[in-house]
Amino acid sequence: MKVLKNLSYTILLAFTSFVACISDVESLDLELLYGHWDIKSAQRDGHPTETLTNTFFEFNEEGTMRTNFNSEGNEVSGEFEIEGQQITQKGNPDIKYSVEILEEDKLVLFAKLMNYDFTLNLKKKN
Repeated sequence: MKVLKNLSYTILLAFTSFVACISDVESLDLELLYGHWDIKSAQRDGHPTETLTNTFFEFNEEGTMRTNFNSEGNEVSGEFEIEGQQITQKGNPDIKYSVEILEEDKLVLFAKLMNYDFTLNLKKKN
């Protein structure tokens, strides 16, 4: 009986630790994210692309963003949400960006658009 009780406690402790690790996903430093970011270089499906030369992102403290990264290349504004290391640009359809690097003047995003995988290397505009 004691063995079963100890085993139950061990399983409960392991499960609790696992759940704590899952909920401890590092979130983005929003103060670093806010501002205007210009494209420095980009890759489409692992190959350099020049078609995104004038692409920009602008994130505001109000939870809104502006960008011209979309299938038409037109500037759009809208809301964004952050969950862990992912930014979701709200729209029709939503665009999800995975943040690989966020530093004071460097932002690297991964996104899927029109069935292409994009890596966007951005520099903060001062």
